Amino acid sequence: MLAAALAMVVMGITAAGYQMWMHGTTPVLAAVRFEVRLAEDQPIPGLVVARLDSGRVIYLHPEIVVSNDDIAQSWVSEDGPNQFGIAVQLLPSGAERMRQATTTHVGRPMAILLDGHVVMAPVVRAPIGDSAVITGYYSRVEAERIADGMRLR
Repeated sequence: MLAAALAMVVMGITAAGYQMWMHGTTPVLAAVRFEVRLAEDQPIPGLVVARLDSGRVIYLHPEIVVSNDDIAQSWVSEDGPNQFGIAVQLLPSGAERMRQATTTHVGRPMAILLDGHVVMAPVVRAPIGDSAVITGYYSRVEAERIADGMRLR
């Protein structure tokens, strides 16, 4: 009985620790938590499994490349008829970290997380600098909520 109770406590601590890691260390000063992490298509020890809505599985590096703290501006971009995305302009320090991280990661995925959920994981085709667009099939209202919520208060 004592062993079962101890096992439950250990499982609870492990689950809480995992949730804290997945949600990162970005201060919750914004309504929408934004993170970019490097990722891999194949499992590597120390990486965390993440599943996209499409069912694709990737493996996240624990380090946050850029977060809400690195956003200079964010706004809604129109991707097509009734399809909207979120454009992000990074501050110089975040742009430099993004450039350094993606220079050595060409040909491999990079994960974009909103509120701890991987919303997209494009393959890095060339080093990324100070701006990017989070594409998706967002409504204007949802894109505005995300873009407005990403900026620190």
